[in-house]
Parts: sequence; C-alpha cells; structure tokens
Amino acid sequence: MPYRGGPEANSDVIAGRVSYWFAPIVMAVTSACDGRVIPLALTSAQRSQLLPDVPTMAEAGVQGADYSLWNGLWAPAGTPVPIVEKIAKDVAHALSAPELRERLTKLGAEPMATSPAEFARFVRSELDEALRIARLAAIKPE
Repeated sequence: MPYRGGPEANSDVIAGRVSYWFAPIVMAVTSACDGRVIPLALTSAQRSQLLPDVPTMAEAGVQGADYSLWNGLWAPAGTPVPIVEKIAKDVAHALSAPELRERLTKLGAEPMATSPAEFARFVRSELDEALRIARLAAIKPE
C-alpha cells in the first residue's frame, strides 16, 4: 500500500491494518520504545544507538540488505568549485561539534562529513544499486 508519508504508515502498523513497514528509525523509535510496534531488524550495516538490542538485517539472517536512509547537501550544477569546497569545509566543521553530533544521533542519524568527490561516488553507487534492484524486480520507470 503506498503512503504519502511515514506517520500514516506507522499508524496503520500500530492499528494492525498492515503487518509491517520499513520505517526510518526516527519515525519508529518512539512506537518501538513504548511497545506499540516491535522492531524486527535494522537495514543499516550497524546497530543503532537508539535501539541497541535490535539486530541488523544481516544479524537476523538476511545478507545484502544494507539500505540506510541518508541525506545530503546539494547545490545547483555549475556551482563554482571554491564555493562547493567552502560549503563542504563548513559542514565538516559543524559536524565536528559535539552538540550537533549528539542531537543528530538522538534523531537516528549518523553524521558523516565527506568530500564532494566522495559524496558523488557514494550517490553514484546508491543509484547503481537502486537501478540493479529495479531491473531484477522488473520495475519500469513512470
């Protein structure tokens, strides 16, 4: 069943209208901690500090299911390289602040400062994997 957002999907799991969903940890952690949902496994490569007793998919016996949600900072194509590098440097500096790292960790994020080139390689690998899965599942673009 398609959803416009996580709150609706989470509500349907809690109400028993659907059996499960792949929830961003920040959307499910409260429901998991108060017992309204049972977390089965995380799709990240490592366990989360928010739910340390929940195994990863690999630990639960499903290999190759490392599909973490991530966010990135984007600029328009053609942004001058010195500006991109300055932004990357400023973001790395901000992410080194313990207060910000702690706040992001409490939201289920694992802050990573990468260079623009490293991020571009990461995004390309994520796109390649999504395309591979779409081909295997015979998913057609709309």
